[in-house]
Amino acid sequence: MVAALIHVELMIRLQVLLEPHTPRISPPYPDSPHPKIKDGTIGYQSLIKVNIDSVINQEMFMLTRKFALFLAVFVVLLSVGFACGPGDVEADLGQEFSLAIGQKAIITGEDLEIRFEEVSEDSRCPRDVVCVWEGRVACVLEITRGGVPEEITLTQPGLTDQPAREYHQGYIFTFNVEPYPEEAEKPIKSSEYRLRLTLTSD
Repeated sequence: MVAALIHVELMIRLQVLLEPHTPRISPPYPDSPHPKIKDGTIGYQSLIKVNIDSVINQEMFMLTRKFALFLAVFVVLLSVGFACGPGDVEADLGQEFSLAIGQKAIITGEDLEIRFEEVSEDSRCPRDVVCVWEGRVACVLEITRGGVPEEITLTQPGLTDQPAREYHQGYIFTFNVEPYPEEAEKPIKSSEYRLRLTLTSD
């Protein structure tokens, strides 16, 4: 009963709202193909349908515009991501930076890029073991200078916390490979390696 009263009330309010805007056709056209035209007046049902269609068209237009804007922003962000690469870092000469495997560093003003490819060897003596040899860790890097790539290997001995230094392509590489193996039974995962590197000119 309450629902029926609410429905009637809504219909009355709708008719009151639509009454001032009901268009008139003068003179009437008895032969008009429009089934809702009677005595020169478009019926309420036809007008409501026209209004609903208009609202739907407006909503579709707004959704289309929003989707087009979202698509444009997505394309721009995607292009920036491809240009810079995921996780790329920028550094100046003399500035220390850290790379995970797969990351690339862009050296500002040098037309030089350094990518940490892999750890090809890690035989460093763990801290909880007495070794006859300190072992070493070897990191493979791809150096791209002037658009020309070259692969190099940086090697650091074990049982030391001091950074190692090597000379390549006119630059001095001062580096440290982390973490250091603490226990023989707990090997380091590839995702855990970090190469702390400082590049200076010769």
